[in-house]
Amino acid sequence: MGSKSIGRRAGGHNRGFWYRKNRGWYTTQEGATNIPLCAETGEHLTTPEQEAEAEKAYARWLLSDKPTKQGRRAGGSNKGYWYRKNRGWFTTEGQRKVPLLDKAGNHIKDPQTPDDLLKDAYARYRLGLQERMKREAAGDTALVGGICEDYLVYAKGNNRPSTFEKRGEYLFDFCHGLPAKFWDYGRGRRVQKPTAADYIHDGYGNRTVGQLIPMDVQRWLDKHPGWGKGTRRIAVQGLKRAFNYALAMGLITKNPIRGFKVGVGGKRVTFFTPEMESELCKSSFTALATAIQVCIRTGARYGSEFAKLTARHVEETPKGMLWRFSPDESKNHKPRTIYVAHDIAEIVRPLLNRYPTGPLFRNRRGQPWTNDAMRRAFLRLRDRLAEKKIKLDDDACLYTCRHTFAKRTLGGYWTGKPVTIEVLAGLMGNTRQVCWEHYAKWCDNYTEPLWEAVGR
Repeated sequence: MGSKSIGRRAGGHNRGFWYRKNRGWYTTQEGATNIPLCAETGEHLTTPEQEAEAEKAYARWLLSDKPTKQGRRAGGSNKGYWYRKNRGWFTTEGQRKVPLLDKAGNHIKDPQTPDDLLKDAYARYRLGLQERMKREAAGDTALVGGICEDYLVYAKGNNRPSTFEKRGEYLFDFCHGLPAKFWDYGRGRRVQKPTAADYIHDGYGNRTVGQLIPMDVQRWLDKHPGWGKGTRRIAVQGLKRAFNYALAMGLITKNPIRGFKVGVGGKRVTFFTPEMESELCKSSFTALATAIQVCIRTGARYGSEFAKLTARHVEETPKGMLWRFSPDESKNHKPRTIYVAHDIAEIVRPLLNRYPTGPLFRNRRGQPWTNDAMRRAFLRLRDRLAEKKIKLDDDACLYTCRHTFAKRTLGGYWTGKPVTIEVLAGLMGNTRQVCWEHYAKWCDNYTEPLWEAVGR
């Protein structure tokens, strides 16, 4: 037989070194007697409490020239790492298989890999495990603000601009306690200096990750009573993405808000009546009134389509105007075509000459609309309507314009010709299933046969 079992302690998992009662810490080299593990001073480690030092000593021993056949190969003795046929070289951490990696970070798969390369790879793993155990014992000391900044650098280069901006707005709020209008959107743009009254909360960016707890996230959400279920869900998702990215990159040892319940977003199926639309437009400045009118008449998503529309998206055809968005610009990553009614096309054509580059629709200061600016403008509009004793549905928001387009189109409001769910799906850039779940109750083509079936 080969060497005796090594790296065990009271039934523990094999680690390549072990403790012998009243004797000390040892490892075993095949064909040799037990080898004492020594501190850097050369003294044998003899007490159970010196386990952490023994692990370092074992790593030093592996990197030395002493071992000649450490490892298990073709039924050999256990060395702390092993080969699985057609899979590669592994070691075991708890009950999990961990691949042995070469210096370039690639999994070692060749069964004939020289022992000295395998022992070096195992030593690197052991030293890395030791450092990770230290960090776990000390707690994560990285600042939350730094983690969010690192994630946003990644998101800017790997996600769509709309995704980067949306997540950046919520992370900026969480870290600094300020609304997104004070964020430069990663472009270094000038922003006004906030006053004490602008702060929503104290911000969590200067806390260490080890200090952050799920209750902090709940308190953050509580500071935004105007956020609906969908908004709260998106905000927490962005925060979780940042910590999961940091975990994957080795910046932290655990996600501090893992298990925090995000909740299911509510389905906003409210709509504006013609009378409501009229009041909204009358109480709005021209730029916002135009946004409401265009989104209701086209079904455009206000943030990713209306606010992003440029001259290059516009196409004139013999039958009328089209707005075309490429898959990397659309919400569902598919080509998106918006069929534009004549009255809306008349609004757009003068803007093509005025803004040959950049977004066509702008706010009253002549600046391109942003998601956050449009949301805040609509909230202020709600307040003005409330002062006039005009109350909107609790879930009413700018996205309600898109639902209004769906309801009016299904009923033939503008053309006098009702359409089916399938046609609506083509107009809205949704799947038939999504349109069915949200809007079938407004489609007489489907509800009338149901009433007829019960004799009504």
